[in-house]
Amino acid sequence: DWEIHAHQFYDGYKFTYDKETHADYAVRFNVFKGGKPVFKGYKVNSKSLMGPNHIKGFELGLFEHFEITPTSVYVGFSYCEPETDNCASFTLALNADGMVRKYILGMYTTEGDMDVYVPDIYGFYAMYVNELSQAKPSAAGIRQVLNKYCTKAFAKQLQNETLKKNLLLGSAQFDYRWLRSLEVHNMDTATCTCIVNYKRADGKVVYKRIHLQLKRGSEYEYLISGVSDADADDLDKKSQDGDENVESSPTE
Repeated sequence: DWEIHAHQFYDGYKFTYDKETHADYAVRFNVFKGGKPVFKGYKVNSKSLMGPNHIKGFELGLFEHFEITPTSVYVGFSYCEPETDNCASFTLALNADGMVRKYILGMYTTEGDMDVYVPDIYGFYAMYVNELSQAKPSAAGIRQVLNKYCTKAFAKQLQNETLKKNLLLGSAQFDYRWLRSLEVHNMDTATCTCIVNYKRADGKVVYKRIHLQLKRGSEYEYLISGVSDADADDLDKKSQDGDENVESSPTE
């Protein structure tokens, strides 16, 4: 019952890069749910998305595919230096209650490696936490996110978790803004796991080990199959031991 209109337009911002003029386009959204307006003329440009981190000479890009759940429309943006891989990516969650939340979508591990599982973990945390952060979380919306990113068994484990008590998040009263400090580390190929960490408002860093399984029929796409506790010592140990290359068993 969503109706979404996104209009990309030039609103006067341009810059010169390598002797060529580039336009930094903005996007305006009109979003309706059940025939009623939720967002009318909601504008996103580089400055509003990046705030104090705005850099002149970078341009805003709009992802073509939106993720849609009963509670939210998830819109992806890139913020890039032209003709380079120097980019940052974000998701704006346009929620049915009129609230907008911004989430970072990392493309690289903290160690600097690029792999498919990295943006998937960032995307999963963003959507899962956003669904749980609703005033009245939607069981259908939560299930949709879990089924997209997790094995059936792990999705079942997480379905009834909340922000107050959550196997994945590991902190009571989780605040979505803590995800802006989320870091995803290189996979330990011997165990098919990777460590993630985030910093809470009180300064404490929380570590979790994410368990991954290959999607059936894929050689590089993973589903999240579990989570266990971790700490900073696990990262130190991993950097000292190094990795072994082993194959993971595929799952559903």
